[in-house]
Amino acid sequence: MIYDFDTTLLSSFKIPVHPSNGKGKHCFIYKCFKDVKQELGLENKKVLLKVFYIEPLKNGEVENVNWGDDPKDGNPRKNTTLFEATQIQNICYWEGLAPQVHAIIIVKWKGKEYLAQVTDDLGTNFKETHKDAQFTYDKVKELGKKYGFANDRDDVSMWDVIDDKLIDFQTFAFNQDYIPFLKDYYSNKTKWGKRYYHRIPELKLNGSPRNMETRLTEMNLDEFDFEGKSVLDIGCSGGVFINHVLEKNARVAIGVDFPDVIEGARLMSNHLRYYNAQYYGIDLLNTTTEKLREIIGVKKFDYVFYLSMFRHTHFPSFIWELCKGTAIIEWNNWKTEEEIRDLVQTRFNIIREGRTTDHGTGKPFYICKPK
Repeated sequence: MIYDFDTTLLSSFKIPVHPSNGKGKHCFIYKCFKDVKQELGLENKKVLLKVFYIEPLKNGEVENVNWGDDPKDGNPRKNTTLFEATQIQNICYWEGLAPQVHAIIIVKWKGKEYLAQVTDDLGTNFKETHKDAQFTYDKVKELGKKYGFANDRDDVSMWDVIDDKLIDFQTFAFNQDYIPFLKDYYSNKTKWGKRYYHRIPELKLNGSPRNMETRLTEMNLDEFDFEGKSVLDIGCSGGVFINHVLEKNARVAIGVDFPDVIEGARLMSNHLRYYNAQYYGIDLLNTTTEKLREIIGVKKFDYVFYLSMFRHTHFPSFIWELCKGTAIIEWNNWKTEEEIRDLVQTRFNIIREGRTTDHGTGKPFYICKPK
């Protein structure tokens, strides 16, 4: 997702500054504007803008913007697109080897538009020697063997690593077989029964038992205003509802599921550029409301999804205790349809109900408000 934000304040600076006075060959860093932090739900996080100023946008085209300048013909590849580098950076973030990128936005500087990462602010604790930086760089290279990315040659300096986290991903790119790897990884991690649970039409993964478009239509979810709202999906599986609400400009979107499932969901959201999707691997059978609040850092949500989860986790109290607005609940066969409806009504007022028809003989759903 690209956030279009005209940062006109930048035009008054020759070289925008940040406490680190950070300006490199291809980018400079600047404090993150309040409006951007609010839009992304990052008010309580230390984040900055990393503006890639070497290559202004041409006619608004963003797909082929590179991290840096292209090498001379004949040299080993030492460049990659900003979007690809961002995906690799976020993979490294999960393993504690990089700052997270929360979004890529458009900024305007001196009358031209550029892409910028909204990324964690690590401060200025750079490594003291190139050898120290190489140690972190080698860890990133090793991680690439697991996730299908690599570099063509080593290129790292002491200014590329802060607090054991790499901040320059220009030399890394995905291998040619990354997409087949991603499809297999997602399919295996989010599998329920014999196959993955959620379809990903962007990658032609259409063999799952659930149809997102059918569910959206039958639940009338496009009528809900997710913009600026907080959303929790309990039992998020492949993360398609998290991606959907972020597409609708949700401010905070958090998916929780068992740890293996989350690994597949977050890799897919990262590939689809929903960089601000948040996922937490949690044993939902052995947790409480307070534990969840401690882990995810949010007390209550505007929307809570609890879809087809009764069979797996029954009807835990954190469903209603974490909901301050609307709960979207879907039955499955832990108890009869009548018993589940009665159970839902003990904690919620049902304002609308219907039936999804994309799976089996269909599943009742309930749009609810907490009592």
